[in-house]
Amino acid sequence: MSGTTSSPLAVSFASQEELERELETTLSKGGLSAVLPTPPELRQSYAVALHHPSRDAELVVTATVVMVQAVADGFHVGFQLDNFGQVLVEQLRAFVVATREPTPAAAPARGAAEALRGLSLSDQLKVAREGGLSERVTLERLYGKTVWEALLHNPRITPPEVARIARMGTLPRPLVELIASNAGWLAQPIVRRALLSNPRLTGEWIHKVLSTMPVSELKLMRNQVAYPAAVRDAARRMLGG
Repeated sequence: MSGTTSSPLAVSFASQEELERELETTLSKGGLSAVLPTPPELRQSYAVALHHPSRDAELVVTATVVMVQAVADGFHVGFQLDNFGQVLVEQLRAFVVATREPTPAAAPARGAAEALRGLSLSDQLKVAREGGLSERVTLERLYGKTVWEALLHNPRITPPEVARIARMGTLPRPLVELIASNAGWLAQPIVRRALLSNPRLTGEWIHKVLSTMPVSELKLMRNQVAYPAAVRDAARRMLGG
């Protein structure tokens, strides 16, 4: 590996949601995915400046280029973070958290959270199956795995909510397979990426999810180090090598 270049590569994110998704699916696992206007050198270590979409802040990390793929709007680049470990993960999480001023809706939201905090198990599951967006989000944060299955049976659950659950490494395998068997959810790229990042997605289910992806996504998937080796290998086999 050659030395780090002196001029940082700039990586921006379109929204807070996109940055949070990159953290959970890639950064927290030692990778970084970006589209750049010019191709960096493969296996070269670079300084990379991450620009926050919600506040005037940046975080500079060093990362080695492990994949470069030409795409319509530039070059899709896969990085592996140098010196990856718990300290860097905490720095990344601190950077990602958006610092916004409280809104008038904040106080009622806190009140709703307190009301949901005291629910019995049966009421937790009932609200999870029938509740609106704010109730579902609050329930998942308060009770986690206890309400995952009930949330997935709520007909109003959104793709970002499904994706959040799908990427949980402690998600029971039957729920991983429940998500992977839903054609409507698999039609959403955010859900596919979340599932493929989960090590509990195995065997025929990896193939099922990959089979819903266009060839352009498969070509990227086979080299992205943020995904398990089984996923990358399956993508290569589907592409014929």
